[in-house]
Amino acid sequence: MREYIILPRALQDLLDTADYIHDENPEAAHRFLTAARETCERLLEFPYLGKQCFFQSEQYADFRYLPVQDFRNWRIIYKVNQDVVEIVRVMHAARDVENRLTDEPA
Repeated sequence: MREYIILPRALQDLLDTADYIHDENPEAAHRFLTAARETCERLLEFPYLGKQCFFQSEQYADFRYLPVQDFRNWRIIYKVNQDVVEIVRVMHAARDVENRLTDEPA
């Protein structure tokens, strides 16, 4: 049975994004977190649903991304390791994802 884990940096991304959205629209922040969870759960059934990331660094060769359901500008960056889907980051599509993959949480 497959499972997903949200790495600490991705969890911080989710919380930061929800806080940002909450400032303008608390209900939308709740919808964002729900949609992110549902998107992660969809990866359990279809782990290769997301598109492959084409980064310059070989260490990120297995990374994929899938837009958050109903929040298409937000992407879940993940990799599949056997029976585990690792959620690495959650970022806005306009961000330079590759350069931010190693950012530490604030």
